Amino acid sequence: MVATGLPIFVRPKDSRNAFFYASVLLSICVPKTIILVRGGLHHGRLSGPPVYDDATYFFDGLRRVQVFFEQGFFGFAQSLINNPPHGHYSTIAATIAFLSAADCS
Repeated sequence: MVATGLPIFVRPKDSRNAFFYASVLLSICVPKTIILVRGGLHHGRLSGPPVYDDATYFFDGLRRVQVFFEQGFFGFAQSLINNPPHGHYSTIAATIAFLSAADCS
């Protein structure tokens, strides 16, 4: 065991303590997230149209959704392998957003 001088996290023996810590963490993180997103919608990057770079990720994500609906999951996976996205996270996030908003009726 290496002594680094940092405190080591010890798992609480009572599950009520773990619930308390989780609830304190959520009571801090959830309001902060809501405040930051609302502020971003009114004053930040979320308040305007996407810039050129973001628009290319949206377009790539939309193309991947079209491949998914036309060729299925394996065609979608093959498109990711054969034509890898420039921004992996941004393209996948856009793809998931478009898939979650798709009208599949």
